[in-house]
Amino acid sequence: MVTGRVTRARSTVDQWYVAFLAPLGSAAKTGSPVSAASVAVWLMTAVLGANLLFRSGAFRGGPNGRSARRRALLAIHVFTACSALVVWIWFVITPTPALGLASVLLLLVAAFHGLLMVLRWAPGFGRHALRGPPVRRHGGYFPVHAAAIHAVAAGSTVTLVLLVLVRFFAT
Repeated sequence: MVTGRVTRARSTVDQWYVAFLAPLGSAAKTGSPVSAASVAVWLMTAVLGANLLFRSGAFRGGPNGRSARRRALLAIHVFTACSALVVWIWFVITPTPALGLASVLLLLVAAFHGLLMVLRWAPGFGRHALRGPPVRRHGGYFPVHAAAIHAVAAGSTVTLVLLVLVRFFAT
């Protein structure tokens, strides 16, 4: 917690920290610019994921009941990522080690399910593979660029979250 008068801020980042995060009290331990950046990047990842969700046509069903597994995988991915974000914001405000670890575990579950979704959507080889190139039908298009940007943002989120936790447990 910041007490007394703040002498001289070294940079604009320090001034921003003193103005916005120091009044949170106990959050001064995790209230570094890196933890604020982790929340901002995580929110950006969520917005990119929502964009991907609506552009990929994930709400439309598929033939022969195959959409039930796809929807369950997507629901687990979205639910764990949103839950982890809420727990992470709670950790940044009230730094409790259990909250940080729970958030990372939920984030890793969400990342694992995201990788499983990529593997399901990737064209494969073997007995059940499509013959010939994939057909771009209405509703069957998958926005590869949006998925790649979401994956890069998710990787940045995991990196920032792990940096904040390593710094938190190192002190």
